[in-house]
Amino acid sequence: MKKLSFLIAALFVVAGAANAQITLYNNLGGTYAGDHGDSDGGSNTFGANYGLESGQVITDSGASSISSVELLFDAYSSSSAATGFLVQVYNFSGGVVGSLVGSQDVSSYSEVDSSPSNINTPYQWDITAATNIAGLVSGNQYLVAMQNQSANYAYAQYDTSGNPGTYLRDYSSNGYPGGYGFTNWEEAGSAGFGAGNQLMEVEGQQAVPAPAGVWALGLGLGAVLLRRRK
Repeated sequence: MKKLSFLIAALFVVAGAANAQITLYNNLGGTYAGDHGDSDGGSNTFGANYGLESGQVITDSGASSISSVELLFDAYSSSSAATGFLVQVYNFSGGVVGSLVGSQDVSSYSEVDSSPSNINTPYQWDITAATNIAGLVSGNQYLVAMQNQSANYAYAQYDTSGNPGTYLRDYSSNGYPGGYGFTNWEEAGSAGFGAGNQLMEVEGQQAVPAPAGVWALGLGLGAVLLRRRK
């Protein structure tokens, strides 16, 4: 009797805990147009350290959390040599970046380095950072930013669409000065730095409703248990 009760409980727990990974935004294959600074303390060609951050507007299509962010960077060095990547998610509505939903300093990430011929700098970093930032609401818009945490300067790439999807600001968690001249988020095109959507991919976790067959099996086992008790 106890084994049957445990089996029923397990079936309902598994059904309720099911999740699926979905793509919330993917523009990795976009045509390269330019780049924006995106480093916390990155050293530019003149040896000065700057704190610059850029983010991309996305629309949540059903995920309750963000599970990974992949972004293409331009760089003057062949490797990021980063201590981590700061991923931040902000509420976004009516063209305005709102309150912080969540942030995570990711020290474990994957990096693919290459030297493409179609960008301004000698190297490209393809960075993927696994995250777990919850609190998303389906249908809402968010700004997703991934800032390089290293001494090497980096530029987040954007496409030729001209869409107002990228926002910029001066920001450093280490106290370095910015170079844009504004600490509040500004749309890149309106600020005179070139509009476009970032070459980024954002993955999320979506709760999956339990299949009808699983619930039916659980109800059937429950009925058997009740009969045995009688």
